[in-house]
Amino acid sequence: MNDQTHLGPKTLFTIYTEDCDREAIIRLVSQEFPSATLRSGIGLWHGKSELSLAIEIIGHESARGAVHSVAGEIKRHNAQEAVLVTEVLLANVSLL
Repeated sequence: MNDQTHLGPKTLFTIYTEDCDREAIIRLVSQEFPSATLRSGIGLWHGKSELSLAIEIIGHESARGAVHSVAGEIKRHNAQEAVLVTEVLLANVSLL
């Protein structure tokens, strides 16, 4: 029996932001997306280190507007000068 579900091509969106209010960020992301992965780390901005979050969301290319909207909400909430959003096309995604 094959327990794989092929989802076809998707886009990996990643929002990079400062990790200064994680619970609020989780709330902002989860209001729009049912699934996401948050990775914490250390980032550099203008030569200074800061705690950072990379928020990964896999979805259709059509989710771009919602991703940018959430990134803007995070930027405002964190009072940041900028947040970074990247997109990577995934040729095939499967749930195992």
